[in-house]
Amino acid sequence: MGEVVQFPTKPFVENYFGGCPVCGGTDGFVNDGRDHWFTCQTHSAKWCAGSNLFSGWREETEADWRRNRALLNTLREVQPLRPSDLDDPCCPTCGVQESVIKALGYSPLQCCLDAEAAEQMGWSREAITAHVAKVW
Repeated sequence: MGEVVQFPTKPFVENYFGGCPVCGGTDGFVNDGRDHWFTCQTHSAKWCAGSNLFSGWREETEADWRRNRALLNTLREVQPLRPSDLDDPCCPTCGVQESVIKALGYSPLQCCLDAEAAEQMGWSREAITAHVAKVW
């Protein structure tokens, strides 16, 4: 039996305050004073959810905030992916967001039928061929 090929799909975001734009996840948040920063250490990402939303910052010390700032300084600020951002329709075959497919100049399903489109999306010709053969 052949190797199972995993194809990229849109991330799933559960958190009201957003998720990493790469994976949709979060490691939780840390406070820098009254500011709340969510993080994804896997993708070196951080985003600010706001200030004074959670009361826990009042229990923290300057030492806590210095430690949190040290972590935050290792991460890059990003625009979080929000649950409403995922309303972008997907290719019914492979799950790639339609906006990505259209940005490459293709229509839905062409991502699965056109090897060049697949390569531009980072898929190998072998992977897309195997996927198309399995679907059709």
